[in-house]
Amino acid sequence: MDPTQWNQYVFLAALVPAISAVYAGTRFEQPYSIVINAIRLSFSIFGTLALITAILVAINAW
Repeated sequence: MDPTQWNQYVFLAALVPAISAVYAGTRFEQPYSIVINAIRLSFSIFGTLALITAILVAINAW
């Protein structure tokens, strides 16, 4: 399978916890919790994408 196709699947899979985390962040009264949740969320999404991409690149280079 193409690595770009893998990234699309990983991104779609990462959208599900992203939406739920944003929904959980908007339920708090403090506005800073939404910002903190968004930052943690983007780090986790891009970290997951980078990890999957690194694994796929290593497999392809093998």
